[in-house]
Amino acid sequence: MSKASHLHALQAAGFAVPAFVVLPSDLYESFLATTAPPATWRALRAASLPPPLAQKIIQAARQLPNPYGALAVRSSASGEDSVRYSFAGQFDSFLDVRGDDGLLAAVQACWASAFGDRVLAYRAQHGLPSRPIEMEVILQAMVPAEKSGVAFTADPATRDPRWLVISATAGLGDKLLQGQEEGETVRVNRDTGEIAGERGVLNDSEITALAATARKIEALFGRPQDVEFAVAGGQVFILQARPITVPIFGQPALWDNANITESYSGVTTPLTFTVIRGAYAQVYRQFLALMGVNQVDEGILRNLLGFYQGRVYYQLLNWYRALALLPAFRQNRRFMEQMMGVKQPSGERLGRASVAGEALALLPWLGRMLILHVTSQRRVQEFSDHFTAVLAEYQAQDFAAMSAHQLRAAYLDLETRLLGNWQAPILTDFFAMVFFGVLRGLSERWLERGGSLHNDLLAGDGALESLEPLRQVQTLARQVRADPRLRDLFARPDPAETLAALRSQSEWSTFQAAFDDYLRRYGDRWFNELKLEEPNLRDEPTRLVGLIAATAEHNPETTGQPAVRAKAEARLSDLKRWQRPVFRWVLKHARRHMRNRENMRFARTRLFGLLRVFFNALGRQWAEAGVLERPTDIYYLTVNEIWEFVEGTATTLNLRGLVDLRRAEYSDHKAVPLPDRFETLGLPYLDTPRDLLAAEPAVDGGLRGVGCCSGRVTGRARVMHEITGIVDLAGDILVAERTDPGWVFLFPSALGILIERGSPLSHSVIIARELGKPIIVNIRGLTARVRTGDVVEMDGALGVAWVRK
Repeated sequence: MSKASHLHALQAAGFAVPAFVVLPSDLYESFLATTAPPATWRALRAASLPPPLAQKIIQAARQLPNPYGALAVRSSASGEDSVRYSFAGQFDSFLDVRGDDGLLAAVQACWASAFGDRVLAYRAQHGLPSRPIEMEVILQAMVPAEKSGVAFTADPATRDPRWLVISATAGLGDKLLQGQEEGETVRVNRDTGEIAGERGVLNDSEITALAATARKIEALFGRPQDVEFAVAGGQVFILQARPITVPIFGQPALWDNANITESYSGVTTPLTFTVIRGAYAQVYRQFLALMGVNQVDEGILRNLLGFYQGRVYYQLLNWYRALALLPAFRQNRRFMEQMMGVKQPSGERLGRASVAGEALALLPWLGRMLILHVTSQRRVQEFSDHFTAVLAEYQAQDFAAMSAHQLRAAYLDLETRLLGNWQAPILTDFFAMVFFGVLRGLSERWLERGGSLHNDLLAGDGALESLEPLRQVQTLARQVRADPRLRDLFARPDPAETLAALRSQSEWSTFQAAFDDYLRRYGDRWFNELKLEEPNLRDEPTRLVGLIAATAEHNPETTGQPAVRAKAEARLSDLKRWQRPVFRWVLKHARRHMRNRENMRFARTRLFGLLRVFFNALGRQWAEAGVLERPTDIYYLTVNEIWEFVEGTATTLNLRGLVDLRRAEYSDHKAVPLPDRFETLGLPYLDTPRDLLAAEPAVDGGLRGVGCCSGRVTGRARVMHEITGIVDLAGDILVAERTDPGWVFLFPSALGILIERGSPLSHSVIIARELGKPIIVNIRGLTARVRTGDVVEMDGALGVAWVRK
C-alpha cells in the first residue's frame, strides 16, 4: 500500500482526514517522458512542465474545498510506507503551499525526489531494483495546526507493543519529523492507560484521545502504526499513517529470578532445567484442579519457568496469568509477590473484568478454600506417609543393576506415584502464602507499621525438620569432641583417610553407624541440593567428614532463640479485645502452614536426591558403552533426549557431540552476567535483556532490603560467593548474593545475615528466623557494595544495613 491508499482507507473508515486528491502516477510518467535521459534529480528539477500537464495539476487542486487557503503536497511512491520499507524522509513533501506557481514547483520537486541521492542510497541498501518507481502525489488541504506530531502504537526504540509513544510540538510538526526539534514525548500504557512523561504541549485528555485513535488505526491495518496528526480547533486530524518498519516482535516476557535463585543459582544444566520445568507444570496443574480450575492453557503451565543463558528464571507473566484464573486476583498477586520476593509488581491487567463477576465467583471459591483448609492437616499426614513408603521402596533398590529400560520404567512410576501426588505440598504452599500475607497485613495495620513483627511471631517454632540435619551434625560433633581418639581421627588433614578408617576399623563401629544413618536420612541436604548435576553427601561422604570436623572444632551450638518469639508475642497485649481472637487465629494457622510447608519441602530435597541416583546409574552405563565420554555428561542432555534415546525415538544419535556443544555453551554462559529481573520481546534469544530493577533508595546512607527477623547488631562483614567447605564465621555478619538450604550449617556461627536475593518465605530465612538470627534479604547490589572486613550495622526489623567504613 502507498501513502495515498492508506489515506483512502482511513477516510473510508471514518477518521478525520483533511480533504485530499491524488495526482495519478501516469502524470508523473508523462513528465518523465518529456525529459532527456538519463533522468536525474537535477535534470528533473530544471525541466519545464508542459502546459497541458501543468493545467491538469491545477485543475486537480481546485477540486479541494481548501478552506484554509494552503495545501500540503506529499509524495506517494509505490512501496512507500509499506510493511517492509517505509522510505520515511526519503522523498520530498512540502507544507503551506500557496498559489499555482508554488503548487507546480512543489509537485515537480516531489517527482524529482524519486531520483535523489537519499532514495537511490536507500534502494541500494535494501537491495531494491534501480528502475524508476511509480510516483503519485497527494494534494491535501492544510490544517492550521495548533499542535502536531506523531503517535507510534508500539515503542519504536524498545519494540515494546505495550506502550504507545506520542511526540508532539506546538504548530506544524515538520521540524519535529525532520529531527530539528525534540518536542515532548509521552508514553501511554495500552493496558492501564497510564501516561508517563512530561506534559506541556498536549494535555491528558488529548493524549488519551490520540492513543485511542491510534489504536483504532492499528486495528484497521492489522499491525503497529506510525501516525502523523495535527490538532486544530479542538479536533484531531490524521495526516497519514504507515506501518512501523522496526520489527515489533510482539509477545513480551518478564523474567525474574526472585527466590528461585535460592534453589537454582548460577548456570544450571539442561537436565535439571527440563526436569523442574515438567515438574512445575505437573504440580501447578494439580493445584489449579484443587482450586476448581480444570481447563488451563498448557502454554502457561509449560512456561512457568524460563531458561536464559543457562539461568533459571520465573516467567512471571505466566504466573500472573495462572493466578488470574482464581478469584481475588489482586490480593493473591500481592501474597504471591511477597512469597517469591518479587521487587516490582507487573502492571498487567488480569483477573475478572467486573467487581460483580469477581464477587459471584468468590463466594463458592471461599467455600472450597474452607474445606481445603480444614482438611489440610489430614492431607499433609497422608502425603508424608505415602511419600515415606514410596521413597523407602525405591531406596532399597539397586539402580546400578537395572537396564536403561528398567530405569525408564522406574522413573515413570516414581513420577506418577510421587510427583503426581503433590497436592498436599502445593496446597500448603498456597495457604502459607495467604496466611503469611494476612498476618503481615494485620500486624502492620493493628500493631507495627513497616516493622518485622509478623516475622518474629513465626520464629522459634522448634518443630522444623529442616533443623534436624544441623542438630544431628552438632550431636556427632559433640561425640567427636568428647572422645580424644575420635578428635584425633577427625583432625587428620585428609577427610578421605578419616572416612577409610571409620569404614575399616571396628572400634569406630558405633560412630560409623550414626554416620551412615545421617547419610541415609539427610545425605541429600547439601549446597545446591536441587541441582541434579551437583554431588551431595551421599555421592561424596568425605564432605560430611569435613562438616563434622569443622563443627567439632568451631563448636557453634546455637539451635534456636525463643526470646525473639516471646518478645513479639508480648506485643499482642496491645491489640484491642475484638482484634485478639482474629489475630491469634490467623497467627495459629500461619505457624501451622509455615511449619508444614518447610517440612514438606524436605520431601522435594529427598526426591531430587533419588533422581540423582537414577541419572548417575544411567550415566555410568552410557559412559561404559561409549555413548557418553564420562558419566556426568548425562546432565548436559534434556530429560526427553535421554528417554528418547532409550525408547528409539531420538532425532540425534551423536550425544557426545551434543554434550560437547552444551559444555561449551555452559562455559560461555558462566562468563555473562544477567540482571535479576529483565524483559524481552518476541523471540527471547534474539532480543537484548532490559534490566528492570532500579537501584534501591538509600536510608540514611544504608542499604535497603526486606527485614525478616528483628535484631540490631554490628559486626565485621564476611562476603561469601560460594561454599566449598564449612567455615567458622566467628561472629561475623554473613554477606552473600544468594543462599540455599545447604548454607544452614554456616548460620549458627554468624552474628547476622545479609542476602542480596531471596524472599521472606525462602528456606534460608525460615531457618535463620528459627535460630533467632537477624536477617535481611533482597538487598540490591549488596555484594558489589560491601567488602569482607567492612564494619556493618544491620537492623533486621527495619530491613536496613549501614556500612561503617
